[in-house]
Amino acid sequence: MTPVQPLPFWHPASLLATWFGSGLLPKAPGTWGSLAALPFAIVIAALAACSTIGANTDIDLKAPGEAGEAFDLFQDRFGEEESTATEFVVFSHPSLTVDDPVYRETVEGLMAELQALRVRETEGVGSTTVVSSTRIVAGTTTHYDIGAPRDASPFVAP
Repeated sequence: MTPVQPLPFWHPASLLATWFGSGLLPKAPGTWGSLAALPFAIVIAALAACSTIGANTDIDLKAPGEAGEAFDLFQDRFGEEESTATEFVVFSHPSLTVDDPVYRETVEGLMAELQALRVRETEGVGSTTVVSSTRIVAGTTTHYDIGAPRDASPFVAP
């Protein structure tokens, strides 16, 4: 039977098994090895704690000006807290109200223009040209669409 030769000290397996030589110290080698491994254990525990503790992403921001007022009105009237991305278009006039035909015509015309907005993209695929047209505004709803009286409409500020 051939005797087994010990690995040289600089061999990776030997360095790992003795925790870089700390386990070869003459007095209390296990204690020295544990102390040498302690900083690495702290780092591993900190990384594990960071991965299990969730971040607080519930950020409550207040929009400034008329946009903030419109958003507050929307939340108050419809009771929605969180939803998909939404744009608010607020119309106001110093003297006209939603009951005036001129005001209604203007609002409906502007909303029709918004609904007609499209992005056109052209892409060449081999010898074929592909043209796509995508609507920018997915949908709109106004006071006039729901048919409610002015006082009962969630879209009209008191």
